[in-house]
Amino acid sequence: MIKKVEGICTKFGKRLGLFKKRSNISYSKIHYATKISENHIKNTVAGKVNIGLLHLELYANLFGVKDRDMLDYDAPIPDRNTLQKNISNYFLKIGFKTSDNFKKTGPSYIIEEFVQEFHFPEPLEAVQIKDKLTETKSISYKTNDISRVLNKLAEEGIVLRIDTGNSKKPKYDKAEEQ
Repeated sequence: MIKKVEGICTKFGKRLGLFKKRSNISYSKIHYATKISENHIKNTVAGKVNIGLLHLELYANLFGVKDRDMLDYDAPIPDRNTLQKNISNYFLKIGFKTSDNFKKTGPSYIIEEFVQEFHFPEPLEAVQIKDKLTETKSISYKTNDISRVLNKLAEEGIVLRIDTGNSKKPKYDKAEEQ
């Protein structure tokens, strides 16, 4: 019987997953810190993609370790407190104040801010808002996530939800100033 040898992508993915789990950091925070898409990070953890050296450096910087520490698959992973302190320091270094609530950089806040800043020439569907957000802010979310946030913003009166006759494709516009 031939034993299957674990590939480098799988080994690195498992190690990155251990760093993520030990530090109790979400995929969205890793994405925010590294600008690597959440899907790519998830696929890396799953061992499905081959990362480049730039990604290796970004992960190492985020977790406060040397590049080679990310590749030393048998080495111990720093304890949770050390990792969280390193991550906090990294966020401070990139200009994110860790004392602020992280929700201010989450999808709801970003989409709300975008809707308030963006000039709507006409009401737009969620997919159009998603495309404009990606184009102008280099941030990518799933259309379903955008729709959920827009519906919540509509409930709060921040945007108008316009029925188009197709319940799956409402349009959204800025709420009128009061």
